[in-house]
Amino acid sequence: MKGKRNEQKGHIHQFLIFLIVVTLLFPSIIVFTATATGTPYYVSTTGSDNNPGTQTQPWKTIQKAANTVTQGDTINIRAGTYHEKITLTNKQGTSNSWITFQAYNNEAVIIDATSLSGTYDGIFHIQDGCSYIRITGFELKGTSGHGLFLQGGEINHIRIDHCTIHDCESSGIYAYSAGQPTKYVRNIEFDYNTVYDVNNGLSYSTSTWSPQEAISFSNVQGFNIHHNTLSQYGKEGIDLKSGSNSGSVHHNTISTSLAAPAFQWDYNHIGIYVDGFSRKGYDINIHSNTITGYGGPGIVIGAEHPESGGCLEDISIYNNLIALSYLEGHINFRGIDSCYDCPWKNILIYSNTIYNGDSSNAPLRIFPSKDNIDNLQITNNLITGTAYTLLCFQTLKSTETAGQVILSHNLYYRYGGTGHNLWSDGTDKSWGSNYVITDPLYINKNQNNFQLQSSSPAINTGSTNTAASNDLLGITRPQGTTADIGAYELAQTSSDTTPPAITNIQIRKSTPIDVTIGWENITCTTTDNIAVEEVTFILVNKNYQTTTYTMIKKTGTNTYYTNLSIKQAGNYSYHISAEDTSDNEASTTTYKLSLPPNWDINSDGKYTVLDIVLISTRYGQTGNPGWIREDVNNNGVINMLDLTYSSDYYNDCWW
Repeated sequence: MKGKRNEQKGHIHQFLIFLIVVTLLFPSIIVFTATATGTPYYVSTTGSDNNPGTQTQPWKTIQKAANTVTQGDTINIRAGTYHEKITLTNKQGTSNSWITFQAYNNEAVIIDATSLSGTYDGIFHIQDGCSYIRITGFELKGTSGHGLFLQGGEINHIRIDHCTIHDCESSGIYAYSAGQPTKYVRNIEFDYNTVYDVNNGLSYSTSTWSPQEAISFSNVQGFNIHHNTLSQYGKEGIDLKSGSNSGSVHHNTISTSLAAPAFQWDYNHIGIYVDGFSRKGYDINIHSNTITGYGGPGIVIGAEHPESGGCLEDISIYNNLIALSYLEGHINFRGIDSCYDCPWKNILIYSNTIYNGDSSNAPLRIFPSKDNIDNLQITNNLITGTAYTLLCFQTLKSTETAGQVILSHNLYYRYGGTGHNLWSDGTDKSWGSNYVITDPLYINKNQNNFQLQSSSPAINTGSTNTAASNDLLGITRPQGTTADIGAYELAQTSSDTTPPAITNIQIRKSTPIDVTIGWENITCTTTDNIAVEEVTFILVNKNYQTTTYTMIKKTGTNTYYTNLSIKQAGNYSYHISAEDTSDNEASTTTYKLSLPPNWDINSDGKYTVLDIVLISTRYGQTGNPGWIREDVNNNGVINMLDLTYSSDYYNDCWW
């Protein structure tokens, strides 16, 4: 068989020479159809910056890649520990051609700056003029400053996701508009990251922290901070300051707890802080966050310098669980708090569950006075705790609410005694309208389970008009006659038998399809009459091995997606399954997906003379590695190596 194969190869090579001669003599038969796309580059701890940056000859440093990239390029960083800081200046992608720095195939990539000096400006320092850049899948650690620093007057569309950031003396990420107030860092997404032990450059002797915060956005216009886990940080956790606007903070899990001795003097260890400072902070949504711990207040809003124009407008705080325990000797704190008598306009606080185990402070405190409040709404909240005072209006009288403050449909309860409200004109002046004072019957507050028991008085006693349309878990409101009070809506699963609906299934493959550098993007639309719990993509390979991928929901839509990189040629089958919060399930029919090997140029399942002709007609052309299938070995040039490599498979079938 081997002799026959070699005999075939000899005849094939003679034929190839003939084809090449014909091509050179009659160039008009060549048709140029390929379009250039971004280049994949590679970095490895065993590489060299004198290499071309290919998969087989990678660079050694990420900075070399950062100096080289242009729009659409992807930097694949191989496993290992890198000791460097990376600076990006005037690197611009487009909305369809992002520049991506990623851990190759989810390999463990650590960028450790512990041994480096001068890293205050970040392990990744993204400077003025950068746009459409994604950084994903890294562990960043050991810096005397920030994990990432976005600094400039015009930085646009940056995404940081699936990174672990820790051991930073200043912020895990600091986004700062240097050209303020007229220029911004814009459209920043920070999602699915784990951040801990940051802003830790404290001095116990002087009781001072590093100057920034764990996740610090200063004068940023357009942001989406979501699905992050944050713990063990100094000062504020997520800080939106100095006029940051037009963004959302949602589905983050934050622990305010901090190890001794720092907690003994840390007076502002806040979960989420909105600080207009000396500008207007506006159009900000804070929702669906879970904040627990004993280190400080849950959510605080204000403007530290109202005398210089600091104010807040269009701020919505809803569907948050704030459950704060108490540690003896710790500084006092509140669930939702405000600071400074600054102007507030259109401030909405609704559908939150607040529990404060600190017996010295109210779970909810409002600071601004009558002249500084223009439409404050506090509705559908569970306001509970152990303090004597549950509701505090620091400078507002109970007689000054008409036309300015709506206080309604809240449930109040003090564990261990009678709760009270406090206004600037005295105690127990007003709880608002349509309120309830009774035990909300949490399932188990001692284990941080603040969902409602089926007999809870908070069920069907809220106002649907002022409740969030979905609860913290995504359950549609209302389930009953009216909305439940608090962050959780009790799902009435017994009557729901309608499964989710899965539609609009699409697969977008890389062009060309390639088992070495290719990828597949799968999307679908999934809806449910109550709420979708999970959507999964199930892939079966030619050996009947099954792999399940959890699909990610695109924020603000009913679209779910997953991205794959399939490296084995063959025929696959797949289907999509969905489950709702009532445990109803739905699955699609089974579909087929074929991924041809690189040598099957025309994807007909067999290597024949037709594939040889296709390679030969492209002979001598160059482009980005793998830019067309005729570049069989993905080296960026079509030559005899492609013909020789592919001819080994003559007459072979792969399906």
